[in-house]
Amino acid sequence: MIDDSRRFEKMGALIVNSEAGIVSIVTTILQSMGMTHIERALDGAKAMAMFGEDPNFVSFVVCDWTMPGMTGLQLIEKIRAVNSTIPILILAGDASIENVKAALAAGVSQFIAKPFSAGDLQKRVRAMTKSLAV
Repeated sequence: MIDDSRRFEKMGALIVNSEAGIVSIVTTILQSMGMTHIERALDGAKAMAMFGEDPNFVSFVVCDWTMPGMTGLQLIEKIRAVNSTIPILILAGDASIENVKAALAAGVSQFIAKPFSAGDLQKRVRAMTKSLAV
């Protein structure tokens, strides 16, 4: 895992979630993996403003399915318009087949149903970032 920590040390993440508690939990989990560059946005508009400044400012995105103003799927479509290859993990309270299919069609790399464990989030982040050059 030492190599894993060194690898994640060089990555950046963007967490987009309207719930500050979830942002804090995801931040703590990513920090436990060795990440130090973690950006946060409480809504899709703020996240897109960050992408507008630099579409490659982070290595991957963790976003929520349901947010006020802009849904997770709408955010993903906007992110894909400026960065078509960035890995995106979506957190969803409803893991129905329809939602999973919609997320995959929008270009999501990983889908996690809430509630989730630290281990599950770490596993999904590792899987979607495995091929990233850092």
